[in-house]
This record gives sequence, structure tokens and C-alpha cells, in this order.
Amino acid sequence: MNLLKKTVAILLTAVFVFSLSACHPKDEVAISSGDYKITSAMYSYYLVMADADAKQLINSSDKYDTKADGFKYIDQTIEGKKYTDYVKEKALESCLRYITIAKLCDEADLELEDDKVEEWKGTAQYYWNYAYGAVFAQNGIAYSTYEKILLNEALYNAYFDYLYLEGGEKEMAKADIQKNLDSHYSAVYIITHDYSDQDEPDLDKIKQDLEKYKKLFEKGKTYDEVKAEYDADQKAESDSSNPSSSTGSTSSNTSSTGSDTSSESKEEEKKPLDEDIVILTDNENSNTSGVSYFEKYSEVAKMKEGEVALIADSDNKVVSIVVKKNINADAYYFDTLSGEIVYMVNGEGFDSFLKDEAKKIDYTANDYAVNQFKVKKIKDGSEQ
Repeated sequence: MNLLKKTVAILLTAVFVFSLSACHPKDEVAISSGDYKITSAMYSYYLVMADADAKQLINSSDKYDTKADGFKYIDQTIEGKKYTDYVKEKALESCLRYITIAKLCDEADLELEDDKVEEWKGTAQYYWNYAYGAVFAQNGIAYSTYEKILLNEALYNAYFDYLYLEGGEKEMAKADIQKNLDSHYSAVYIITHDYSDQDEPDLDKIKQDLEKYKKLFEKGKTYDEVKAEYDADQKAESDSSNPSSSTGSTSSNTSSTGSDTSSESKEEEKKPLDEDIVILTDNENSNTSGVSYFEKYSEVAKMKEGEVALIADSDNKVVSIVVKKNINADAYYFDTLSGEIVYMVNGEGFDSFLKDEAKKIDYTANDYAVNQFKVKKIKDGSEQ
């Protein structure tokens, strides 16, 4: 975000907060449960997020005609509830979730380590500056409120680990982690050929041409050797067909780890034995570096170690040359993916547990503070 936009966001925050201060005090409490407080600004945040989720739900459903003349989100019903009531209900649920997480962590004597606090503050600053800050500011949400809420999300992770990781009350057995690693993750060499620039592709011809590289792998050529030959062929083809264009039709195995990593930390960072290997998964929520969600994962899963296959994905217009490797030949993958696997298996149950705990919370709502926020006046960033 450039300096002008950042300045505008700060001014919008100041104007909104000043306009409320005449009637509503700073740090006014909207929802409380004993020592746990949700301020008006925090409630506003959760209301904005509930509104965004409700709109996304409507946009992704066939039940609603969002292009109809006179369509307004505010006039719709969701799950049999008026739009406004639905958004308010979800905002309150989020407030109680916040309190539940804070309360559970206090009872377990859980606190964030200093490095985790700084890491999450950095995340908050990034998303505030480059994604959400301007919209939140228009709704009277200051950065300090956003940071506080993200630190609560960090506690969500901490309490999950406390319950489900090694030594936890609901610790997941290593054998079960291993079973899910084998079922949902595969180690491979992969070269991905993108043909999305072709209006009328001949898929059979494309696969026939790629057989060359499949056979090179089958003859025992290394990943680097096959990739180098593939890249050279692609460049030659591009240069001959259009000398002024660049190729740009391949993807490599490696994932970026960020340019701000120091050389010292890179030396200390654990690495796989074979850095040409990529991990493919059918876990759509995977966010581990070096792991990629693969839509045709079922075809990879049935491959045997050492087998080479051409896997076509006509929807995305790519054909992948895949060599199946042994994911268990390097303990790095079990160690790196264990946390993600534990969450993949237990995340839904954990969220249900939090919902049940939230229902037990005795709370008081300050109607004067809560009712100042109107769903129909939420600014979602679409205003010009």
C-alpha cells in the first residue's frame, strides 16, 4: 500500500473514532463474561467479518440471483434468518469464541512465546497494510484491535497443540499420523507442462511429445538432467515459433521460502535430503512450504515407488510428468507434516469442541454499545 493510501486509512480511523467519542467512551465494553471483555471496536470487527462471510455464502450459492434488478444482500434470508439477524448472530458467536479461547488458555496456563507474539504481530501488520486495513478503518477498527484479535487466533493454535500434539490430553498416535501421511501425501519429482496458451489443444499430441521425458526418467536419468532437457526443448520451440516471446510454460519443483530469511537461519533450517522432491497432497488446506494440493491426487496415490506417469488435468490445461518417490525414505517429511496432519484429522472436532464450550459461557451484552453498529451501514470496500 502506498503512503497516500496508508495516510487515508489512518485518517479514516481517526475520524470514525472521534465521531463516536462524544457518545461512546474509548474501550467501551460491548460483551463481557467475568474478567473477559469484548470492546465495541472488537465487536465491530466481528460484525464486518460476519457480513463478509454472509456475502460470500450468498455469492457461492445457486439459491440467490445476485444479478437480479434491485438485488440487495440486506434483503436476503440465510438459513431461514433475516440477513441482518444472521450477521449479528455470527458476530456474537465469534465474540464468544474469542472469550472461550482466552478462558481455556488461562485455565491451562498457556501463554504465547515472545517469538510467536512477534511473528503474529508481523502477520497482522502485513495484512493490515496490504489487504484489510483500509476497509477495517472505514468501519472504525483500529490496527491495535486487529492485532489483538490475531493474537487470539495464535492462542487458538496454541490450545490445539496443547490438546492434540505429543503429551496432550487428546494426543494423536504416531501410527495414525503415519497412516494419514501415507494416504494423503506423496513424494514425487514433477515437471508440469502448461498448455493454457493454446486455444484448441491436441492433448494426445501433447502427451505424445512428453513421452520423451517420461522415458528419460524410466532410463534412470536424474531430475536435473530431465528438467534441463525439457527446458532446452521448450526454449528452442518458443524461439522458433515466436522469437520475440519468452517461454514461461513450465513450473519448477521448488517453493519460495521468502527473501527476508537470513543466511544464518537458512543454514540452521532443516532441509529434506533431496530438495528436488515435491510433496503432493489431496489436503486442500495444506499450507506447508514445499507441499502442493494436486487435483489429480488419486492418480498419484495409486502409483508405485519408481513409477513414472503422465497425468493430464484438462480443466487447468496442464500435463504433469510425475515420478513417484518414497516419502518415508526421509524422516524430514514425517517431522514437518505431523502438525498439519494432526490438524487435518482433528481440526473439525476441535472447532466443534470450541462451539460447545462457547455455549457454556455466561455473558452480558451492552445493548447501548452493540446497537450503535448497523449491518446495513457496514462498508465492505466496494464503495466508490
